[in-house]
Amino acid sequence: MKTMRLTVSFVLYILLLHANVSCGNDAKGRAIASCDNVDTVNPRCSIDSLKGTFWETANPSNTIISRMYFTDTTVVTVRIFKDFDDSYIIEDRYYLSDDSRTVFDSSQVGKGTKGEYINMETGSSGMMVWKIAGISDSEMRLLLQPENDVTVGGRDTAVYRRIAGSPYDDTAVKSNTDVLSGTCWTASSSDGRIVTTKCFTDTTITTVVTYNDGNGTRTAKEEYYMSIHKPIRYEEHKVGTHTGGDYIVRRVTGDNVLASKIISISSTEMIVVSFPDKNQTIGYCKADTMRYKRQ
Repeated sequence: MKTMRLTVSFVLYILLLHANVSCGNDAKGRAIASCDNVDTVNPRCSIDSLKGTFWETANPSNTIISRMYFTDTTVVTVRIFKDFDDSYIIEDRYYLSDDSRTVFDSSQVGKGTKGEYINMETGSSGMMVWKIAGISDSEMRLLLQPENDVTVGGRDTAVYRRIAGSPYDDTAVKSNTDVLSGTCWTASSSDGRIVTTKCFTDTTITTVVTYNDGNGTRTAKEEYYMSIHKPIRYEEHKVGTHTGGDYIVRRVTGDNVLASKIISISSTEMIVVSFPDKNQTIGYCKADTMRYKRQ
């Protein structure tokens, strides 16, 4: 049942990109600063004009809400599935351009680019392109380009309304890589037969599992980053960038991730709930709670 929830959520995520289709006129209203030709086709915007703005799909369904938030380097996409009592946030790097791209140019991220196309990185080797079909202080229309693999049914226009706030407003960040770097933590199984030690740098976790029944030890070294949300794929570019959040995120295979949630942390103790599902991250398998003592 849990796996089916994930599958349905992912399908809904793709379909929701094409929800609220509209073929009417472009958005009207007072123009966002640095967006030209707002009331005509092909408005041209700057990163500065999008940065800090938060949008929600016009007329969202009773069960699904889609939101977008822009920073100077990232598009934060929020999906809320009321039927499943579930939600997640995706953070994709982006930049603007005057033409539609087929290959993501990471060198343009954070360069204050301008244009009518929003080029978003999706995973380690993909990208999604939105064309700004209209934008004002109150409404934004985004046209998904049909040459992208995820396009469903052609040139659909998603309509968003401007809202206040940020997707991070209610998020409590329990820790960050700066706090964990240089620390080691040890936890024992309830019967004392297995002892697990985790040592952190700002980019890696070294895990040593000692079996007191004579089976020796096992050691693994993995890259990681911290996340404020339940990630649905591994974002390698975040490793070593001083991330923070409730979740310790590691790669399994490809873009698949394994995430452990920090329930609480102090100078002497850290309680972590791990989710050892090989395909996804949180909420789809039995939780394993570990109480670590700092060495």
